[in-house]
Amino acid sequence: IPSLNESHDRSLPNGCLVRYRCMIQDMGEDEIYCNDYTVRSNDGVDQIEKLGKYRDILVCPPGYQFVDVEPNREKFASRQLYYCTSIPNETEWVKYAYNNQSKNENDRQKRPSDDPLLQEKRVKNDCGESRSSMTIQNGTENAKQNDSYVVKVYDTSDDLLLNTIIEFIGVYYDCSDQETEMNEEVNMDDDQQKYPQIHCIQFKKLQHNNPLIDQQYGLISSSPSFVETRSYLLSLFSQLFFNDTLLCEYLLLHIISHVYVREGLCSYGKLSLNISNITHEQQCLITEFLKQILPLCTSFQLTCETLNTTQMMPNKNLTTNRLQSTKFQLPKYTQLILDETLMECGQLTPLGCTNIQLLSNILKQQKLKYEFHIYQLEYECDVKTLILSQTKSILPSIDVHIKQEKHSQQTPVLQSIPEEKLNEIRLYLTYTSHLIQFEQRDDTSTNIQNDFVNMRKQKLLTNLDDFHLLLVIA
Repeated sequence: IPSLNESHDRSLPNGCLVRYRCMIQDMGEDEIYCNDYTVRSNDGVDQIEKLGKYRDILVCPPGYQFVDVEPNREKFASRQLYYCTSIPNETEWVKYAYNNQSKNENDRQKRPSDDPLLQEKRVKNDCGESRSSMTIQNGTENAKQNDSYVVKVYDTSDDLLLNTIIEFIGVYYDCSDQETEMNEEVNMDDDQQKYPQIHCIQFKKLQHNNPLIDQQYGLISSSPSFVETRSYLLSLFSQLFFNDTLLCEYLLLHIISHVYVREGLCSYGKLSLNISNITHEQQCLITEFLKQILPLCTSFQLTCETLNTTQMMPNKNLTTNRLQSTKFQLPKYTQLILDETLMECGQLTPLGCTNIQLLSNILKQQKLKYEFHIYQLEYECDVKTLILSQTKSILPSIDVHIKQEKHSQQTPVLQSIPEEKLNEIRLYLTYTSHLIQFEQRDDTSTNIQNDFVNMRKQKLLTNLDDFHLLLVIA
């Protein structure tokens, strides 16, 4: 099944099966469609029952006409609409690996994709006649330009939430470049026609987007080299941070952290980290390295100017009725690097203050506000936020602040890393962060309660948040 995420040197005809790995960026209203309908030949001899499912166009073959211009209510059903986009901030090694997988799958095909017999079979219509008059040149060639698709989901009880990363398998249609024939009715509005359509047959929610796991998941669950990989990764961190071992340990804990439970306004498991005494050159090197080992990573430079001029809150466009995404609408487990190394004194505008509050909510509650003009809604997120700064960050609600030890050398030097070692690190981080199952003993809760009471008696803890931080680190 061809993937819309990777490039291909062939076009895709309407009605073919495709795969699409994406993030749900916006949700539309449910759409009513005709589940089945009947067409009859003009001479009244033949009558054909047709399905309206998995298509936007109700096809009436030449020489036939629709029997029911207004079908019964029982013939109608609803499908859910999702506006999806390619997973934002996928790092280059992830795209490269998926592209290689796609090429290998194409190479294993018994018959090349440009075989005229195969192409003819793909473009047969329901009456067995070749649609030679319709040349489809969009498909994945167009997908390089189209990052957005409308996905239509049928008969599902699963709640597909905003920002979920998911893989769809479905029927591909693109009506934007073709003229609708006289005997076809298009069941979509003008806004939908701007985007190619995928009529979902099957979908799978993705725990992660690491392409190496699918190939080697059975090996890494019992891999004896994880201890070695961890030590090697810490040694690389040491090169970046001038042998500051405590800082390196905290950075590793930060990278593998994620929210494991939510209770009220609290999100337990998060571990935001602020590393200060960092130069801008060092920040660039750190960001570049993290993008080599993590599947989802993005950076944003925090200055007074960017705070005062950047719209960070996603907002609904009333004209198009579409959600306008921003750089902070992110899927789960994204590594967000905030660069404060160029921050200078300045005055914040109302927009700047709003952006500070938005970032604070991400750090403290792991929630992002969305603007719908009349009202605002908060959506849960799970973003690992690393703040790199020269002095302590201006952002409140950071879990851990650690200052890099002073050093004489201005910019660290990172040794060359073999690709094999990089892959081991990528596997290790994804596995420990998302896939490992922690088994809790029966007496664990009792021991934790006793420790909390004893630490309060000794005045080692001042509040419950400090204790939860210890639990996260443990």
